[in-house]
Amino acid sequence: MLVRLFNKITSLSLRFRWIVIALTLLTIGVGIFALLGLNMELLPRIEFPQTVVVAQWPDAESAENFLEEVTLPLEESLSTVDGVVNIESTTSNSFAFILVRNEFGLDQDRVVEDIQEKVEGITYPEGMELPEVLSFSLSDLPVVVASASSSDLSLVDLKEAVISDLQPRLENLEEIEQVSVSGGQELPDETSVEETPLPIEEEESAVEEDPGRLPQILVDGAAALGIEIEYAQDITPEFLADMGMSGSAEDFITVLALIPPDTLIYAPPETLALLPTEYTSTLDPALQEELDQLAAEFGGINQYTAEETLAMFTGEEEEPAETEVPKEDAGDDSAQVDLPEVEPIPLPESWISAATQVGLILETTADLTPEILAGIADLAPQLLPDLEPAMWRAIDPAAVALVMADIEGQIDPVLLLHLRALQAAASGQPLDPQPLPESWIQTAAAAGFPIEDTDDIPADAVPLLAASAPQLLDDLTEDVLLAFSPEVQAGLPQEYIDSLDEGLRQTLTNIAIHNQFFLAQAEIGDEEVVETEEPAGEDPARLPDILIDAARNFGVEIEFAYDIPPEFMRQITSFGPQGLQVLELLSPGN
Repeated sequence: MLVRLFNKITSLSLRFRWIVIALTLLTIGVGIFALLGLNMELLPRIEFPQTVVVAQWPDAESAENFLEEVTLPLEESLSTVDGVVNIESTTSNSFAFILVRNEFGLDQDRVVEDIQEKVEGITYPEGMELPEVLSFSLSDLPVVVASASSSDLSLVDLKEAVISDLQPRLENLEEIEQVSVSGGQELPDETSVEETPLPIEEEESAVEEDPGRLPQILVDGAAALGIEIEYAQDITPEFLADMGMSGSAEDFITVLALIPPDTLIYAPPETLALLPTEYTSTLDPALQEELDQLAAEFGGINQYTAEETLAMFTGEEEEPAETEVPKEDAGDDSAQVDLPEVEPIPLPESWISAATQVGLILETTADLTPEILAGIADLAPQLLPDLEPAMWRAIDPAAVALVMADIEGQIDPVLLLHLRALQAAASGQPLDPQPLPESWIQTAAAAGFPIEDTDDIPADAVPLLAASAPQLLDDLTEDVLLAFSPEVQAGLPQEYIDSLDEGLRQTLTNIAIHNQFFLAQAEIGDEEVVETEEPAGEDPARLPDILIDAARNFGVEIEFAYDIPPEFMRQITSFGPQGLQVLELLSPGN
């Protein structure tokens, strides 16, 4: 039957061969047309079913006042938008952040329009601006990020060439929606120098002075303290004294880090001789040698630590004798405290790819800061299950604590127990005591040492119990073992530790590391409290004065960490490395 069918098809094909050829060509043509019209996107359009509403009211009397007057009316109105399933908000003294989540599959543009309409339909307190409605999708990411450089053009000319020539050409390309230019920040007086013709002598003078110009953020911060400074030549010992008198040694080093290293060669030699070793040791070795030669008349650099320099400024100690500190030891804090580090683990490919798409570089668990992990949990929670248990145990416990509520129902309860034990060690807080095995209780009672739970076990008792009755270790359950203090865990025999499964061994190792870091930080913190004599009860959320004054120069009134609006953060980070160093002024309490 089949043979007869194929013979019939063959005879018809030979009889009507031109029709067969035409159909074949038509099929090929349709295939080519479909191939050319097929959309292939590296970043397909993916919309997140959520919208952010940001409200600012600088004149609010308190967070409670902001909540009643603005946040609650907004939540009540936004809850009536079709498709909205959840609303979360955070309110401070002058700022509210409202996250509106809607159902999947809806037209996100329509949802945003409805939310905007609800936001505009509310009556706000006098003096408050209309809240901003924000949404995000992968289509908002740039498809190309390119940089321009030139060995012939100045920064001003290069930026002008990009804006006037390159940007219009790119915008004229088909299907290009937007081209934005960033970077190329010129100094405040740089534009006027370029635009105003100067005599040759004045132009040469300006070129010679500009290399020593300090970042504007440092100039503004000094002006807020009543100090006029513009160039590195103005960094006198008196200026260092004013900086040192306003904070601790750590703050002193942080402010010094705002000074571009290439401008130090223009500073007075007597100033260079007073720079603390904690700062100079971070500089390039060639620059250190050059600065040492410039300050040779005053004994060179690397003479004093930050504490010794501050002591001279405050008059608490006499100036140290001119005994030169060996430069290989100067400022080398790492030689005094050698703490182990948690072994980083490579991240899944899905995390690396997702981070690359938004301009981040993530490779190992050491790259996951609390801010990054919290952002992923909020914007891309589908990535969280890709993390393996070993990766969770290697992440900073402070970062894991921020997403604990998101992962509690997704990970194994035993792993959750491990993560809580790591957080307890990192924060110096013990876990809830667990009842000991009956064999432990009876053995201790027979020796005249009554015990009931893990809190009753002193660190020095574990080696004695393990040596006299090693079989007791086999009765320890995982929850009991993790509830022991780090000191008790450190007393467990190595043979017993080696017999545990790999995950539990990793957790115990990391608990010991986090506990050492906590103890080291606590010791440093105690020393700083004694030295700085900070007022008892000072609000840890209060920002450093230099940051408050710098913000005021930008027209932003802030005093506490929760007052910082996103716009001010964007302004600070736009200054590049110097802006990021400004953020280092924030204390852990901030």
